[in-house]
Amino acid sequence: MTQGWFGLRNRLPIEANTGNDERDHKENLFFQQGAWQELNRPNRLGISNLRQALSKMHNNHLMSSIPELIPEIELRLAICNSELGKLGHPRSTKASQLDCMVALASKFEKLSTYALDGRYEKLPEDPELKVRKIVHEALERFTHELDGYTWCAGGYFGDSRENGVELDTLEEELWEDQILDDSRFSEIGEVIRQNRGKEPPGEVNPCVMGILWNRRTQGWEDFAVKLIDELVRSIGVAVGGIFKNICPDEELRNNTRQWLSEHLDSIYASARAELEKIVSDENNGFLWTNQDRLSLIHKFANERIRSMSDRLWEPYVTANRDASRLSLERKIKAWIGKRSNISAIFKTYDLILSYYLVALNRFIDNIGHQVVERHLLGPTSPLRIFQPEYIVRTLQEDDELLRKIAGENENKVAERAALNAEKVSLEKALSTARTYGYGLN
Repeated sequence: MTQGWFGLRNRLPIEANTGNDERDHKENLFFQQGAWQELNRPNRLGISNLRQALSKMHNNHLMSSIPELIPEIELRLAICNSELGKLGHPRSTKASQLDCMVALASKFEKLSTYALDGRYEKLPEDPELKVRKIVHEALERFTHELDGYTWCAGGYFGDSRENGVELDTLEEELWEDQILDDSRFSEIGEVIRQNRGKEPPGEVNPCVMGILWNRRTQGWEDFAVKLIDELVRSIGVAVGGIFKNICPDEELRNNTRQWLSEHLDSIYASARAELEKIVSDENNGFLWTNQDRLSLIHKFANERIRSMSDRLWEPYVTANRDASRLSLERKIKAWIGKRSNISAIFKTYDLILSYYLVALNRFIDNIGHQVVERHLLGPTSPLRIFQPEYIVRTLQEDDELLRKIAGENENKVAERAALNAEKVSLEKALSTARTYGYGLN
């Protein structure tokens, strides 16, 4: 016993069925008799003393081990809480699923409104979320590309300052050939010639205007479709960017985006349908406009005469010392008046150019307002429709759709249960450690 041993009284064979209390009582009586009293080791005798000694040994072992275990427990607990945070709140009931979607829609509506209003200082630092900026830049590129295409493809749609006529000789019999060398005027002349109808001599068949105009507007739709495709992609990316910032649950995020993709397809279809109406209007001929085209036509005619006289002035004044600019312009006007084909070409050109200045800007504005704002960014756009009111109205009575979007799969339920069980175990271990005075601030 001086070496750490303890004395115990085992049950006799006839005492095999006695209880612990009776065994402990007989043990106390046994160690109060005979030589046991003479040993003078009362703390080394009996099961109660052994139990106390073992508890002390166990506690000492724990006291030496706990300081090393607490950091590990706390780290594992933090990881466990982080994983549970990624899973989000449980969504096993209809109420929890609906609450989750309403909360998600509230966050989404807030960020999407900032994106559409240009309040970028309130958004995360993601360029893809600057929707209004993206739309403005896309429309500016569309305007530039369309204007450049119209000028290059048509050869005579563009800035009225390009309205000059190339003449380099005073010999009037050469003027017509020089004018028709210009592709702008040669094409008009050919279309007029190929479409002679019942119009009086010197007049132009009304269908000529439509033919020439349609040749120059047939590419407009392609540029508008390119714009729509670009913006639909940008809207889809922006929707994904917003969800990435507000929804850590990947499964819920993907399910909701998939649901909203139906709205993205819908606005694409409606935007294309609206575009077809606008293009059809332009292709069907000249639309009514309240713009003053008569003054533009008069301006173009005067600019042309001025340009022709500018080019001929030097040789003209050399040949006629007393000549005036006015006399030269009268000479040019008289020559044009005697050439009905040239006069018809110039008038047709001026009519189309005057309409171009109105129609191109109108087409661009119509695309911006009627296609982009009304459909792509309108009330059915994924950026606007995902609101709490819409969630309640759409999903409250459709349990299957709600479960499909916001419900949790079996793997996630099992993962959550395992994490919760681990969390309880770790918290209990940490609490036990703190009863020994460790891990307390």
